[in-house]
Formats: sequence, structure tokens, C-alpha cells
Amino acid sequence: MNSRIGTLEKIETFENRSNGQAHGDAANQTQLAGQSVHAPNNNRPSQQNALQQERLALIGTSAVVFAHEVSNPLQTIFGSLEFIETEFKSKQITDPFLTSMIHGAMRQLDRLRALLWEFRSLANAEDLNLRLADLPKIIEEVLALEQLGHRAAGVTVKLDCQAHLPLLFLDADKITQVILNLCKNAVEAMPDGGRLSLRVYRSEAMITMEIADSGVGMPGDIDVFQLFKTTKPGGSGLGLPIVQQIISAHKGTINYISELGRGTTFTVRLPVENRR
Repeated sequence: MNSRIGTLEKIETFENRSNGQAHGDAANQTQLAGQSVHAPNNNRPSQQNALQQERLALIGTSAVVFAHEVSNPLQTIFGSLEFIETEFKSKQITDPFLTSMIHGAMRQLDRLRALLWEFRSLANAEDLNLRLADLPKIIEEVLALEQLGHRAAGVTVKLDCQAHLPLLFLDADKITQVILNLCKNAVEAMPDGGRLSLRVYRSEAMITMEIADSGVGMPGDIDVFQLFKTTKPGGSGLGLPIVQQIISAHKGTINYISELGRGTTFTVRLPVENRR
């Protein structure tokens, strides 16, 4: 227990150091006609990357132990609640209050399991299984899986891929996770429906993927790639740091531009040559 407390204290220390550095990096975010532009800071990349990696390493180490110890009890509790619900139905017990409590508890357990999955992802985001892969095909598969959800949310989707793009050395599962996360965030930013646009094209030695929404936009005073920082109620603040870590492990870059009330565009650049 003492070692875990010590780890959490170290993480908090790194978070405070990072916050202080973020306030000093005004060049990292620029306001242009109401737009918030966030791009990597090239002035002190080694210092910033080293700090981020140190924080991620601490959290990743704790996440493995945490996930192992918590996942089994969570599954047991969830299974017990499912059993109670089944018994209610088989014995024709109708108690709306108790049923509502069971469903509410199961929803919270689902949320905890999702958070646990994010911590596990953070722990192994840099472990890549690189294979030649077709990025547009991966995007098409993700959009096909999410089609019903997009339709229910009133979101129209447009995909524009340049023809004859080269295959890339990618970890297809992790790039799928990146696309799912960015598209999910985009849809959640459009509670009244809107437009989700994806564009893929080659730019010299890089393949660029843009994911844009017509949603509410994000304020310019927050770095969404910073651990535990989020603009969403109930958000964990882990999704985008994991995305950034995966893209960095592929030797790529990710940045975004956002305008309140107009939407957000994330731009991912991946190298054509990424052999290890």
C-alpha cells in the first residue's frame, strides 16, 4: 500500500511540474480569429517528451498491478448483479426501485471496466506489432462498425481518401483504437448531430489523416493531450494521451485546431517508412 501511495504522490508531482511548464509554453497554443491551434512545441521537445514519458512510465507500471487486482472483483460483482436480475425475472419479482438500482450499479461497473481498459491501454500503448497495413481500409472498417451509432446520433459521415496510397507499417489494432477514439470524441462533441469528415492524403514522406467535426469546439486554455485533462463531464482524461502515445510510437505526430461553436479538426501524420 505504501508503495502505491508513493507512486501516486510522484505522479501528482510530475503533474504539477507539467502544469507549470504548460503555462510557460504559450507558443504551443495560438489564438487566431477565435481558433485554438495546438501543435507540438519545437522549442523544448526533449524536456517535454522526457517529462511525459516519465509520467507515463509511472502510471503504466501502476496500471498493470491495478488492472490485475481490480478486474476480477469487478467481474464478480457484475456477475452477481446479473444473477440477481435473472432471479427476479425467473421468480416474476417486479420491484421497479430495486431493478433501477441494479441497472444503475451495472452501468457504473461498466464505466469502471472501461476506465480499467484505458489504464491497460496506457500501459502498453508503445508495444507495437508492426505489419504492412492499408490505412484507408482500417478507417472504412471502423466507420462500418460505427455506422448505426452515427446514424442514431444524427451524424453524417464523409470519407475522402487519395487514390493509390502506399501501405504503411502499422499496428492495425492500435491505429484502430486511435481512429475509434477520435471519431467517438467527434460524435460526442455534436449532441444535436452534425458532420464527421475524414480525409487521408500523402504529403511528401508522410500520410496525413484529418478527422473533423462540426461540433461545439474546445476552449483554448486546455491541453487535451495532458493526462487527466478533459473537456467532457465524466471523462477520464486518458483517451487522447493514449492516442498521442500510440502515434508517437509510430514515429508520427498529432495536433488539432478548434473553434468554439464551429468544431475541431485533429491531424495525424504517419511516416511512409516506419520500419524497426
